[in-house]
Formats: sequence, structure tokens, C-alpha cells
Amino acid sequence: MLNLSRRNFLKSSLVSSLLFPFSSHTANPNKSEKNETHSNKIIVFSKYLQNLKWEELAIACKNCGLDGVDLTVREGGHVIPERVEEDLPKVVEIFRQNNLGVVMLTTRLLNADDPHAEKILKTAGELKISYIRIGYHQYDAEMDIVEQILKVKRDLQGLTKLAEKYNVVLGYHNHSGINNFGGPIWDLISVFEEIDSPNLGSNFDVGHVKAEGFGGAWKVNTLAMLPWIRMLAVKDFVIENNKTVWVPLGKGCVPLKEMFDMIIKQGNFEGPISIHMEYKTKSENEILGYIKNSAQIIKSII
Repeated sequence: MLNLSRRNFLKSSLVSSLLFPFSSHTANPNKSEKNETHSNKIIVFSKYLQNLKWEELAIACKNCGLDGVDLTVREGGHVIPERVEEDLPKVVEIFRQNNLGVVMLTTRLLNADDPHAEKILKTAGELKISYIRIGYHQYDAEMDIVEQILKVKRDLQGLTKLAEKYNVVLGYHNHSGINNFGGPIWDLISVFEEIDSPNLGSNFDVGHVKAEGFGGAWKVNTLAMLPWIRMLAVKDFVIENNKTVWVPLGKGCVPLKEMFDMIIKQGNFEGPISIHMEYKTKSENEILGYIKNSAQIIKSII
């Protein structure tokens, strides 16, 4: 049985975040009074083009009609953490020469104790890269759930202090499936509400939120997360044999237009939209075709 302090933690966090999701202190830092023309940057998660060199990556993004890239800065990524101070400025310059931006970074940072955390966020801040996706946590079924939530809160508090120091915004990515912290959404909102910083929020994955709340909870979860969405990830899926099967954007059951209406229009979201793909492809040309088509779909909606 939960003790009183744990019960109070969940009670205060959930009530304040779910019943009062549009309070002024949780407003999106990019929010403006009017959003008559969209300012969302359409980018691609560079994981899917990992074999391309920096120059090739920039050209590919340009040919696909993108505004820039969501660049992997992690082991095996386009920039490895050990060389972020030397290599990230080079990538930024290459993209700028092609009239594109390194809009966002994807990392595996879990807490401020990571030896590369400070230099990644510091370098990003110096280069005016505002958006940083961080790593994600998993539940251990043998451990107390509330204690694990409190640990995640402590981890994210440390990273958030660094983000505030270097003027960047962190995004936690929600994944569907067993044992993924943030998959149910309520747990992630409770942590956001406790930390309460414009420099921390959601890298909101519309595919995973739909998959986790397939029967309809996705809509309530999206509304509840609106004040905390800092960046978006888009993908699509169908259900086959009671399993999630990822498919090209627009070919599945993710209600993209309805979600964008909620997030961009109702939530006045102005952050980047990162194209993801989880299904298998046969060639690089197929990948590039998917990215280009996805960008066109997104543009037609927003």
C-alpha cells in the first residue's frame, strides 16, 4: 500500500496537470497570441539516413523539401558525444550553406551525471539549436512504481537545470509498449508538473500515443499533454493480429489531421515536426521517397 507522501505526490501532480492543463505557468515557451501562419519546421530524424555523410545528409534534406534535420548526437550517430564540440559546428555550417538548419538534436541523455551532458547542451545553446530530445526510462516490474517515478523526476530535474543554464528545451519521447515510462502519458505529465519548467516538455509522438491509447484514450492524453508539447514526432501504423505494424505516413490509423488541429491550432504549437519511420524499406531511394512524401502530407495539413 502506498504511504501518505506517495499518495499525495500522485494526487497533487495528476489533479493539477489533468484538471488544469492550460494554466499560465505551463504555457509553451513558443506560444504567441496568434498563429495565423504556421512556423513549424519540418525535419527528419537522421537515424534513417545514418549512412549519409554530413554533406550528403544536407542535400538529401533539401531535396526532400525539409527545413532541416533532427540530428543524432549519440554513439553511432551523425555526431558522437565525444566530438560534439568539434563536429557539431561543422554540421551546422554545412546545413546553413544549404539554407537549412540543424533544428533539433536527438541524444540518449538520461541525467546530468552523463559525462557528455553539459557539453552537448552547452554546444547546442551556443549554436542556437533550441530543441534536444533526451533518452527515455523504463519501469522495472519488480520495483515500486512511485519510487521509480520519483527517480525519473530527479534525473530530469538535473538535466533541466543544465537546459535552463544553456537556454535549450528538452523533449522526452513517449513510447508505447510494456514498461516504457511516459507511454501511459499520466506519469510523464506528473513529472513535468512537478518540475514546472519551460525548458522541459514532450517530444510528443503521435503514433505511439495513438498506439498506447488505441481505443480512444489517445485523445484525452493528447489534450492533457498540450501545455507540455515542445516538439512533435510523426509516424503511422495499422493493427494486424493484435499487433502494431508500422506503415508509411497516411497509410494507417493515426488521425494526423485531427491531432494537428488539436496540437497546432488548439495548443498553438510552434515547435519542430520530426518525420519518423519504423517500417522496413528496401532501398535508400524508398526512404527518401517516404521522407519527401511525408513532408508533403504534413505541409498539406498545417
